[in-house]
Amino acid sequence: MISHRLVLHPSDPMTAPQSTQALVQGLALSGLIGDVYPQGGEYAFFSGAEFLQLISFLGCSPHMALLPGESEDPGFCYVSLTAIKAWPKFILGQHPATSRCPNCSSPAVDWQNNMDPGSIHVCTSCEIKSPIHALNWKRSAGYGRVFIEIYGVHPHEAVPADHLLESLHTAHGIAWDYCYL
Repeated sequence: MISHRLVLHPSDPMTAPQSTQALVQGLALSGLIGDVYPQGGEYAFFSGAEFLQLISFLGCSPHMALLPGESEDPGFCYVSLTAIKAWPKFILGQHPATSRCPNCSSPAVDWQNNMDPGSIHVCTSCEIKSPIHALNWKRSAGYGRVFIEIYGVHPHEAVPADHLLESLHTAHGIAWDYCYL
């Protein structure tokens, strides 16, 4: 099973597109997603015609399998969406970075006890109050009502192209961010 992934989510965890279907239509029009990938879940898709222009793979010679069986590695890149939830969910990678205060960069203490949306973390060093999603997670966690998951991408191996994030913002009126799991 492919577990590594690049995950796009709204920057503000309380916001989301108007509907999951509108998000699917926008991603199809952008070329990020193609045909339905039946083994991937309810909203899973093969990569679309513009996938490699919308996701920038880093390194000198990356080889990405875009279909099952294209490489000896059992994984391949496909895109899965979660249905829009009424309340945000916190997602965290298996080996997350130490979360840090957005003001003074001190390690966040006891954040695990405050993971509800709207929870406030009080920094033990500078005493600044911050929402949990505002802590600096170094792209190892995300918080949102909807997620666009790009499977088969190892942490920091790829980034969403600026024009992908801009097109999501334009289409849905909300800013987007990303993390790795």
